Amino acid sequence: MAEQLRANGHDTKPPTNGPAPLSADEYLAFLQDYDDAESALMAAKAACKAPKKEFDAVKKDIAERTSLASFERARADRMKPGYQREEEDAAYRAMMAWLGKPVAIGEQSAFDFAGKEPETAELHAIDSEGYQAGRNGHAEDTNTWTPGTAQHASFASAHKRGFDEFMSEQAERAEAMGPDADAPKKRGRPAGSKNRPKADQPPA
Repeated sequence: MAEQLRANGHDTKPPTNGPAPLSADEYLAFLQDYDDAESALMAAKAACKAPKKEFDAVKKDIAERTSLASFERARADRMKPGYQREEEDAAYRAMMAWLGKPVAIGEQSAFDFAGKEPETAELHAIDSEGYQAGRNGHAEDTNTWTPGTAQHASFASAHKRGFDEFMSEQAERAEAMGPDADAPKKRGRPAGSKNRPKADQPPA
């Protein structure tokens, strides 16, 4: 049947309105665009790997000098309040003891590893930090310095000054607003307004 149709001049494939056949120039242009895009993609991937390589190199340097796990734990704990660090450390030691693997505290105190004494500029910065925390109404546990250190005392003193000012300011605002400032307002018509004559109506 198909041969008979072709013999009579009929095409068995229906006509299409698709794109014109690809030319050699178009193919070469597409090939160049593809190569350029692939090169850009590979360069971007290589650039993304560079920071990770640098990060891995830093961790390797640290691991060659000390325990990387301890370093990362101290780094994470540095912003916690001192009491929280002590509670977590005590809990950790208790759990290790229950596992039959107690961690010896040793004869050295934590203060045996204390760094250099804080300079005046550092204490001034800590004082400013503590004051701002207090003025913003933040709690005392924003003090991340270890109790007993000059840094902790400086932050605590400044925090108290700022927090006292914060509370005084809040009290002044509450007094200025009056005792009924927080009282819920009644909704609906005022009392007696239902029977009150309208402005354009004479009283009955």
